[in-house]
Amino acid sequence: MSLGGGDALQSLRDWRDRINHVHLKDLRLDILRGVIADRADMPEAWRRGVFCELGAGDVDLDSFVGELLGSGYAGWLVIEQDWVPRPQDDITLADEAQVRNRRWLADHAGL
Repeated sequence: MSLGGGDALQSLRDWRDRINHVHLKDLRLDILRGVIADRADMPEAWRRGVFCELGAGDVDLDSFVGELLGSGYAGWLVIEQDWVPRPQDDITLADEAQVRNRRWLADHAGL
């Protein structure tokens, strides 16, 4: 929602009764602005790291997750951090990032 310029928290409030699964991501708006300015595509946005670890970007995840769980939501919560690795990238970095994402969920959402 945030990637497209929408307000994720307001969307949750508006459509809560229709939501049965959530793809939770964080993103960096500075990178998104650069991608837009360069008229780049989504694979390039992924390569540049527009999606980042939970809590490291510009989405107010604490408020979103708090509202989601406070509403009694019991559906799927899919954690995504889209990344297109380059040949020189160390793939273990993706594993380590997911460990930190799970830690963020434990610390901030009790999950």
